[in-house]
Amino acid sequence: MDIGKGEVLYPGSLSTLYWLKRKGLERLEMKGSISKVFAPPLAVLPGWTLRSQRLLKVGVEYVDQFLESDPAETAGKIGVQPKTIEKWQNEVTEWLIADKVSHS
Repeated sequence: MDIGKGEVLYPGSLSTLYWLKRKGLERLEMKGSISKVFAPPLAVLPGWTLRSQRLLKVGVEYVDQFLESDPAETAGKIGVQPKTIEKWQNEVTEWLIADKVSHS
C-alpha cells in the first residue's frame, strides 16, 4: 500500500513513503515513528516456491524488491499480465501486515 502526502499511515501499515526525502525518513526512523521492513526471501512464503523461482530469474529475490518493483516491467520480464503482479504484490503485503486493526 502506498500513501500520499497528507494521508494517515496507521500502525502496522506498509508504505514506501516515496514522497519523503531520505533525511526525513531517517528522522522518523530515529524517533521510532517508522521502521524498515526486514524482508525475507519470497521463497519462504507459503505457496511461493514457483513464483519465487520465476522472479529470481529476473533478479527479484526478496519481498522488498518485489514490492518496490514496477508491475508492468516485472510482468513483461516473466511473461504475465501486470494485474497478476499487482495481485501477487497485494498477497505479499498481506503476509507482512502485523495487525488488521479497524481505523474509524
